[in-house]
Amino acid sequence: SSTADSHIYRIDPLRGAENFAVWKVRMSHILTDLGYDTHVEEKATPPTDPAELARWNKADRKALSTIVLRVADNVLVYVSKATTAKEAWTALS
Repeated sequence: SSTADSHIYRIDPLRGAENFAVWKVRMSHILTDLGYDTHVEEKATPPTDPAELARWNKADRKALSTIVLRVADNVLVYVSKATTAKEAWTALS
């Protein structure tokens, strides 16, 4: 399962502007590999069907965790209140 495999990605945490470009490329590929890339796209919108929405929300929480767990402590303040992966991604961008 992707949850068990998500620990295999070892990248330098986002420290700020100095490594953002490299971090963003690597993070984009991690999110794509895990199937969460659609959660951070500009046009990312949750589905309206209740069953699909539940799956979307669960995947979105995982996508958010994937992002938050790969930022340095000094950057955490920018994503600590984010409730969606898109919110966190936008804040860091």
